[in-house]
Amino acid sequence: MDKEKTLLDFWEDQVKKSHTSSNYFFRKSPSHYHLMLLVMHAYKINEKLSVEELKTRLFKTSRPKAALIINEACIKGFFF
Repeated sequence: MDKEKTLLDFWEDQVKKSHTSSNYFFRKSPSHYHLMLLVMHAYKINEKLSVEELKTRLFKTSRPKAALIINEACIKGFFF
């Protein structure tokens, strides 16, 4: 339950921020949103995802485009 509360707190803090928030970033496109859902689901079930797995799981997104989205999320500090 603590894990879910922590994730919810993070999400609520991000929603309150401006266009630099994760909320804004992950709503840019369906691929961005799908990436967020994949990561949140993995976090909830305590699954470790690699970049390669994320690239493979992103629905209808080329691997180079997926890599760009993931890299941008890392640069912005949403992923590590």
